[in-house]
Amino acid sequence: MRRLTAAVSALCIGMAVSAVATAAFADGESWRREKLRQHEARLQATALPAGDNNPAIVGGVKAPAGQWPFQVALLYIPWGGSNANMEYCGGTLVDSLHVVTAAHCVFGEKPTKFYVLTGTQSLASGGVRHKLASIKIHPNYNDTTTDYDIAVITLQAPATKIAFYSQLITSAQEARFAKVGTITYVAGWGSTIKTGGGYPTALMQVNVPLVSRTDCNDANSYDGEITQRMICAGLTAGGKDSCDGDSGGPLVVKDSLGRWRLQAGIVSWGDGCAKPNLFGVYSRLAVLSEWANGVIAADNRATVAGRLRAADPNIIEILPAQ
Repeated sequence: MRRLTAAVSALCIGMAVSAVATAAFADGESWRREKLRQHEARLQATALPAGDNNPAIVGGVKAPAGQWPFQVALLYIPWGGSNANMEYCGGTLVDSLHVVTAAHCVFGEKPTKFYVLTGTQSLASGGVRHKLASIKIHPNYNDTTTDYDIAVITLQAPATKIAFYSQLITSAQEARFAKVGTITYVAGWGSTIKTGGGYPTALMQVNVPLVSRTDCNDANSYDGEITQRMICAGLTAGGKDSCDGDSGGPLVVKDSLGRWRLQAGIVSWGDGCAKPNLFGVYSRLAVLSEWANGVIAADNRATVAGRLRAADPNIIEILPAQ
């Protein structure tokens, strides 16, 4: 979720939707208005040609082939048409059936409104569209402050031929692998321009360092809005950032083997894109992964129980292993 800039506000006025006077809030309704504007921009814009290395996300490059096999696109079915037209948010596969994304991407929506696109880094070709079985949003998610911004999506059928999955970071791993100053990568199909627009068909990536909560909460930054469920990444000078359309996607650090598989955050919100002192804000998985893993484990137990019941209708209860 990205806060609206003055330029976006002007575009919203042109679309005869409620305009905002400043960029100083992160409520879900404003973000959903921005998604409508983004969709119009996608329909009107010419996508980057294949192989284009122009700056994107903002200040990044085209992701190397196979770099992020766990990256998915959340497609909004009512928009119709191509994958590029329908791209709404990002997400990550943590196993063959489960996607972790931002709560604000799916808040107030039904599973029938989305497909999850897996198995491709291009919105122009390849990949498989999956129907959703369920959406579970963190019970403490606040659509005004964007706190606890995490959701788990269950697919109706497993994603296949995925080289490896995202690994959600734990608190202990964060202390070791995601210290302040650590270089991270963010990936997505979002805006390549600070003020919105330039939506690519190729998956883009950008590297940004983690920023302390103290710096991110300074009066010249977010002035106390960053909670313990959020982390920040970016440059004090600006110029590199996630942006509109990247919401729900991964913020990744290296694991103990030096592989870019350990997910420390989820693209959540920010004041504009790539502005000086206004870093990207991400859902902090060190404190949110326990909830997500619990949801996934319960879902897996229910799936196994359902299959056993289907095989033997006399079974009425399956207890989890102790």
